Amino acid sequence: HTPTARDAILRAEFTRARQSAFAALHETERNTTGAVPPAAHARLLDAAATIAALSHLRAHDNTPPDLSALSPDARQHIHAVADRIARDQGPVWPRLPAPLALSYSKLTDYLACPRCFLVKYVLNLDEPKTPELSVGQIVHVALERFFKEYQLADAEGAPLPTRDRLLHLCAHAFQAETRAEASISDAESAARLSEINALA
Repeated sequence: HTPTARDAILRAEFTRARQSAFAALHETERNTTGAVPPAAHARLLDAAATIAALSHLRAHDNTPPDLSALSPDARQHIHAVADRIARDQGPVWPRLPAPLALSYSKLTDYLACPRCFLVKYVLNLDEPKTPELSVGQIVHVALERFFKEYQLADAEGAPLPTRDRLLHLCAHAFQAETRAEASISDAESAARLSEINALA
């Protein structure tokens, strides 16, 4: 599979532990007393326990419950490695539910700024709607539905939808939009609908 940041971190930590073990073995080899030097013995134990902890971390994505075989410094280091792996994996963003309903404007938004697309369509943190933006959105929704109906009718040889149908779709989209705006007045509602019909 494609190597990830997690793979790179674990690979580096396994190498570090092996190098520590090799250094301890080299120190023991140079000793001529016939006994394992205490420092080398401690390093070998730490290296072996570190490799065991890293293997558990690689397999289970968490540290083993018992780290008593590690020295305090090595134990702290293993926890730091686990924290770094969790941090470097980054946040897990929610996915758009399938099947994707991507309009032309959504695709354009994504191409212009993928992060803006994430905020607007995935996290649903859209900008506050001004009356002008609301009118544009309503007309956009109505036109999108109108052209879907037009394409379907054309493909089936049925009568094509007319401007009256478009105005009906605009009115329907407008009603759906204004239901969410309890504060809109009748006069403002009539003015917006008139503007929408003019644009359609």
